[in-house]
Amino acid sequence: MADELAYIAVTPTGFVDGACFTESEDTQQWIAEMEDSGMQIQRLSRSEARKVLFSHLPQATLEA
Repeated sequence: MADELAYIAVTPTGFVDGACFTESEDTQQWIAEMEDSGMQIQRLSRSEARKVLFSHLPQATLEA
């Protein structure tokens, strides 16, 4: 896969609840569902997304 980026879905408390490759067929639907659930979407490298999945991010990261 040419694109080495991923999206992560972050809850208001900073918990990273899910991730999706940026070039997946259902990416736009996934983003819409996560945003409808009140999550913030962030784009990271795939390796960083793997590191933070199912962990808590610092509050400062959510405001970026």
